[in-house]
Amino acid sequence: MVRVQSPEFSEPTYWTLDSSPQKPVALADLIHYEGALACRRGIRSAVFLRGFVASSLSGIAELAERYSGALFDLALADKALDRVSQDLTAVKAAFDASEHLRRAAESPVLSREQKESAFDAVMAHLGASKLTRHFIAIVAQHQRLDVLSAIIARFEAKLATHNGEAQADVVSAVALSSAQEKNIETLLGKALGQKVRLTTRVTPEILGGLTVRIGSKMIDGSVRGKLDKLQVALKSASQDA
Repeated sequence: MVRVQSPEFSEPTYWTLDSSPQKPVALADLIHYEGALACRRGIRSAVFLRGFVASSLSGIAELAERYSGALFDLALADKALDRVSQDLTAVKAAFDASEHLRRAAESPVLSREQKESAFDAVMAHLGASKLTRHFIAIVAQHQRLDVLSAIIARFEAKLATHNGEAQADVVSAVALSSAQEKNIETLLGKALGQKVRLTTRVTPEILGGLTVRIGSKMIDGSVRGKLDKLQVALKSASQDA
């Protein structure tokens, strides 16, 4: 039995390999309850919706921080940081490669048990460690698979900081080869004067090229970014004419 801070609640929670945190109220239930209260009190739905969207975005970041922090602490204690990182990298690659997997994670139709069973099968297929499989099971039990990508990103950022590395998030229109990723790591490492850890994501909408984010700095070398800049320049030129 391991005593950790619950990802969703401030009270300590005990996790074992055959049990989940014993907490009767999920955040989704609280959101539903608050929404019902807002409607009963006559708060205008549009105002509530804007506030809900804003709070949801901040809520996702907070959930990702708490879940990733809990996993990082457990992996650190077990001296399994690199292994868990490898597991999460494999999960992320599976997400990027399978639209069906992404839809399953976000589906409001699939039950908690169906999602947990499906993702446990995926983790077994990927050969994930016992710790990672148990963590993913808990995420599924709490209906948080829709923020799994954000959790993985935060875990990788924590690992990079722990190892004294810079975290670079790279988005490309097509999947990068291992050689390309290594080349980008080397170039960024030389520019920053420190080792760089990459996380990659495929987004066809950028059309081509890359975008790189390191902390608050953004380097936009995408075709979409260049087209947007060209459009702005053409619009400005037509207004000056």
